[in-house]
Amino acid sequence: MKTILRCMIATPLLLAAAGAQSRVGGLALDEPPQLFGNCNPTRVHFTGRINATGPLDVTYTWIRSDNAQAPAHVLHFTRSGPLTITNDWTLRGSASGWMAFKILAPQQLESRHVSFRVDCGR
Repeated sequence: MKTILRCMIATPLLLAAAGAQSRVGGLALDEPPQLFGNCNPTRVHFTGRINATGPLDVTYTWIRSDNAQAPAHVLHFTRSGPLTITNDWTLRGSASGWMAFKILAPQQLESRHVSFRVDCGR
């Protein structure tokens, strides 16, 4: 009888733990981006954060207004909380555009688009 009772109590606890999978809990992209340089070139520096609810691998990529292809990156979360990501866009001359990042796995999410403008004068 004790064995059956233990199984009846343990089974719901195991099922509840199995259903509590970690996930991406939030995204942030700082605005405005930092600008470094003197227009020849200018480095536009973006800083973002991905927050996980527990141990998890997150695959993400950066997306830009010029549709440039960026490689996918993997963040390894060992516990819940945020991890910082950064990306630079190097430009020569005046330019404007936006950048964001996109979560590819374990779920699909996209950060807000953060705009920038580099004005080098004439």
